[in-house]
Amino acid sequence: MFSRDFIIRQVQQLTQALAVVLFHKKAARPDEAQATVDEALAAATDLDPEALRRLDRPALLAVCSAGGTLLPDHAVALADLLYEDEDPAGRKRALWLYDAALDAGGAVPLDIHDRLAALRASLIE
Repeated sequence: MFSRDFIIRQVQQLTQALAVVLFHKKAARPDEAQATVDEALAAATDLDPEALRRLDRPALLAVCSAGGTLLPDHAVALADLLYEDEDPAGRKRALWLYDAALDAGGAVPLDIHDRLAALRASLIE
């Protein structure tokens, strides 16, 4: 079972990676931003980013769970990173994670409904 310290460290790593991704995007360096997304996904999940993008919803939620219980903070941190993914499959998984964290009653970003709407709109196009 995951220890609370391990989970906190993973959330911090994902948050730090997100900051780097946003820095690269603001500096108009999309390739570096995507490389950071891929590296952080691999480090946080021990999965190849392409394999992560192919997970079905139950398998993805299991990545953010301990003892069969979703860890909303972990799900949101991973979703935040996937939200910045250039791959539509990554953004689809961000949508699943945000939905699950919201349903679980965990802490979610204040703009969660805007993010969900943006993700749904981007996936329709």
